[in-house]
Amino acid sequence: KQALNQDAFYGVRIEASKALRSIHTDEALEALLGSTKQSDARVRRQVASDLGGFYRESAYDSARQSIDSEKNPDILSTSIRSLAGYAKPEVHDVLLKNLNSHSYRNELADAAINAAREQDDPAYLAPLLETLAKRETEFTSRGFAQGLSALAYLARNEENKDNVREFLIRYVNSRKRTVQQASLSALGTLGDPKAISVLQKYTTASKESRERAAAEKALAELRAARKPVDDF
Repeated sequence: KQALNQDAFYGVRIEASKALRSIHTDEALEALLGSTKQSDARVRRQVASDLGGFYRESAYDSARQSIDSEKNPDILSTSIRSLAGYAKPEVHDVLLKNLNSHSYRNELADAAINAAREQDDPAYLAPLLETLAKRETEFTSRGFAQGLSALAYLARNEENKDNVREFLIRYVNSRKRTVQQASLSALGTLGDPKAISVLQKYTTASKESRERAAAEKALAELRAARKPVDDF
């Protein structure tokens, strides 16, 4: 704790924060909670991240306080992700608010999508689909790809997957390779046999192509989930 709060070099303070997380005792948690007021944003982000490694009410309260007061979007994103382990109604509201927020490179929405996926709550399915459909251009290619993956993951146990499947299929020919591969992989995660015929068309591509590899892996996932009588 002394190193975290008093060392002159930010790198030492970061390592001290990581060490307290590794110790993972109540005393280590208290030391982190008492060290959130860091002048260096890099250290402040690390402390927020390490507090997120604890499942304690005090760690949750610290994350909520950070979300309400922090201005740095990178640190805000870290605090948003740390809420994933808490099934509270107010967490649902915070995630939806940030899912629809506007920030640099859509960092806050990315964090909300990440946390929603970890919560594995289908209640986020419709809002996420709406956000991805309306605000595609605001996401980075990587962020949008993660959104497609989260969408498929949240819908994998739904009885009716038509809307999600059709949305994912829109991007199998995306000129953005990251998005294209994510959409093909997401069809495997979704687990809808109706996507098999689409995926099969990509298995005829060059053996070296990434889209073929993604399609073959997705097909394997879909077929593994089918009953023998289905294939027959």
